[in-house]
Amino acid sequence: MNKILCSGLALLFFTACGSAEADRQEQMTKELSAFKGAGPIAYMTFSGTYSSDCVVMNVAGGSVYQKETLHFDSGIDRASTSAYQTNGYSGPSEYSYTEHSTLYQDSDCSTAIADESAQGKHNFAANGIQLVLTAKKLQMTPKSSRGAEAFNQAQLCGDSNWKSNEEKELSERACFSQYSTQYTYLNLVDEKAKNIELYFCKTGNDLPSECIKVPMQKR
Repeated sequence: MNKILCSGLALLFFTACGSAEADRQEQMTKELSAFKGAGPIAYMTFSGTYSSDCVVMNVAGGSVYQKETLHFDSGIDRASTSAYQTNGYSGPSEYSYTEHSTLYQDSDCSTAIADESAQGKHNFAANGIQLVLTAKKLQMTPKSSRGAEAFNQAQLCGDSNWKSNEEKELSERACFSQYSTQYTYLNLVDEKAKNIELYFCKTGNDLPSECIKVPMQKR
């Protein structure tokens, strides 16, 4: 999910609260110490399709709900692969991914507000926890009048003519660079990477506690 809405979709409605700058590094170290990243064993198995249940997110003005699906491909783009090193293990760090997010207005995720689809590359930082999703293609679709209204009020990509159920490709627009990078933190709930937690953030400097946590399961 990217910066357009939350964990992709709902970030349009989401406001994070920052810590005092002097305390941020200490707090970051403390929070990340509780994370298990994609180390030597999990890194080898971190591929496949992950999806979430209906997740509630408290945002400005109330609550919204989201379902998220991410597919990580173990195929490697040799031309852009960079070194990934952790605990003495060295290997490729950039893979293909596809993402689909749907934002809902109800707690059983039955009435959709908006859809987001993205395709691109994902890249781990050396600690195996910070994960950057870089979209090459990005499509957005309001799924209701509420979604279209939110897009139009925000003038998403300078466009105030969004319509319900009308998909628009953003990767060919001048605004694409604003939305193409999604910063996340990865926490492996088990060593075989069957269950993970992804924290979707507005910027690469956000603390995990300032981001949106989405539990996901490998399908």
